[in-house]
Amino acid sequence: MSRGRPAMKKLTIPPDVATLTDRLDKLVEALGTRELYEFGCRNFLIPSLGVLGCSPIQIVVKWTCSEDQKADAHLYNFKLEKLLPQIQASLPGSKLIYVNLYDPAIDILSNPEKYGEQDIFHSLKF
Repeated sequence: MSRGRPAMKKLTIPPDVATLTDRLDKLVEALGTRELYEFGCRNFLIPSLGVLGCSPIQIVVKWTCSEDQKADAHLYNFKLEKLLPQIQASLPGSKLIYVNLYDPAIDILSNPEKYGEQDIFHSLKF
């Protein structure tokens, strides 16, 4: 189940939810795990967000990743991982496994030489 990125794009936050932390709490609640559980699902792979702000077009335009968006994704992932045991406890017989997509992506961007590239930003081709 991967609803983080689409939910992040489409999430409408009520005006009374002021802080980013509160917004992320609302977003994590919107994952929809309970609905799937009610349909009989018991095992869930829950992926983190990847590195927001590092799409090829953003890199080509700015020659760097958006640090603000990277920080938002990192905070979301931190909160999501911490919330999963609570969700699992509330769904008897369920197993929720967090899949970290963020750290490997950061490693590729930070250490392109480990993956056969000298400079990941300049090797983008469209």
